[in-house]
Parts: sequence; C-alpha cells; structure tokens
Amino acid sequence: LSNYFQQSDLPWEISPAFFRPDVLHRFKADPEKYSLDDHSITCRNAWYLRSYDINEAGQVHAYICDLAQLPIEEQRYWQSFNEWPKDSISKRAYENDILGKFSSEYAPLSLLKQKIEKLNTAPPEWWQPRPENQMKAVRYPATDSVLEWANEIMAFDQMLIEGFQIKPLRKLLVSNGRKVESNWKSLRLVAELAIISGKTVEEAKALLKPLSRLHALRNILKAHSSAREKDNEVRLARTEFGTLRAHFKALAAECDHSFDEIMCHLGKAELKT
Repeated sequence: LSNYFQQSDLPWEISPAFFRPDVLHRFKADPEKYSLDDHSITCRNAWYLRSYDINEAGQVHAYICDLAQLPIEEQRYWQSFNEWPKDSISKRAYENDILGKFSSEYAPLSLLKQKIEKLNTAPPEWWQPRPENQMKAVRYPATDSVLEWANEIMAFDQMLIEGFQIKPLRKLLVSNGRKVESNWKSLRLVAELAIISGKTVEEAKALLKPLSRLHALRNILKAHSSAREKDNEVRLARTEFGTLRAHFKALAAECDHSFDEIMCHLGKAELKT
C-alpha cells in the first residue's frame, strides 16, 4: 500500500474495495455479536471496521486501510464477496471522507431516528419511548432480498408506528370534544387530531398515508397474508422503484415528512427539521 505523500504505483490506503451486498447479512443476523451502525461495524471485543457504505449500484464498499485492520479470518470473509466496481463510491462517502465536508445527501431514516430519539428523551403521554436496540435494528435493506426487505419493514413499523399510544390519544381527542369510536387505532386517532387542528378529512388521510402504508405493508409481508398479496407488493415495489432498497428509502422519506407535520399537530413542532 501507499498514500498521496509518496511517489508510488501502489494503491493508496484509502483506495476502496467493492463487495456484493450479501457481505452484510452475517452482521445483521447476529446483533448479539455484531453492532452494525449506518457506516461502521463492530465485532464485540474483537474488531472494528471504521467505515463502509453502499453505492448507487448497490455495492458495499470499504477502504483498504480499514480492511487491513481486520483479523485475517475476517479479511478472507470479506474477500469472498469482493467484486469489480460497478459504480464509484457513494456520494456521502465522497463528500465526508474525500472532501472532508458534511454530506449534502438527504438521509430520511437517519433524520427520523434523530427526531424519535429526541422524543424519547422527554416523551409526552401519547408516546412510548422506543428501546435503543430497536432503534439500531432499523436500517435500509442492503440487498434486493424479499426476506430482508420484509424484516426491515417490520423493524421500521415497530420503531415508528408502535410508538403512538392509543389510550392517551383517545383521551386527548375526548378532551377536545371529539367522539371516539372504540375500534379506532393509533393512526386513525392521530388523523382525527389533525382534523381538530384544521385539516380536512382528505388532508388528514393524505398526511397519514405514508405511515398507514408502512403499517399495511408490515401486516402483508410478516403476518398471515396470502402468497399472492405478498407477491403483488414485491412486484409493485420493484416496478415503481427498481429495487426493494430504493422503495424502502422512498417510503422512509415520505414517513419523515409526514412525521414532521404530525408532530406539529401534536404540539411537538420543535422536532421538525
């Protein structure tokens, strides 16, 4: 290896190596042993990969200098997934690591997590703080695997939708003179609170649509739905977005925007970025 301080034909230490996205499955599958953050991986009491990312072609990439710090057995594991680059490194990696700047890339899932973490620190009555391990478990799918996509949809739903508490939301509606039906769930209750705040029925439905879509997907993909329903959802996502990863990112962006407005209607406008 070489670097830009010396004349050499050898690859620089910051040269990226590219891998099939399946390389991450091992780390996702064992959260007790591995801590998989957005851009780093830790094997408890063993090793630490300082930086990785996923490019537009869906390849995982990491710098040679970071890979060189791994135990030889781990290097061989990564090597088994090594392939030629199909695209350059990600925009975030280029801006952060090469230019030394803050990334200009919109990261909806990361932003949404930050807002939920703020909500967790001083939770209102209608919000159940989300456990730290549950927050960390929510990630973008790395591959186009239907099983991985379904698992990430479920984790996303658990972090976001299950945080809203039904009884306090009902109590809030009743205190505002609103009649509440016994079968209304949390998202319907939030929609009714938006109507009280001045939204029309159609506007409230549109506001809650991304969260309702997320929850419906979770039920279809992970509950006892028919194989046809699941296949239709997979086909629809791939047709509209190209890959399941791209679909998940788009849904996360829609949920992030909706969450901002919902917080305004629930008196937490300071969370909006």
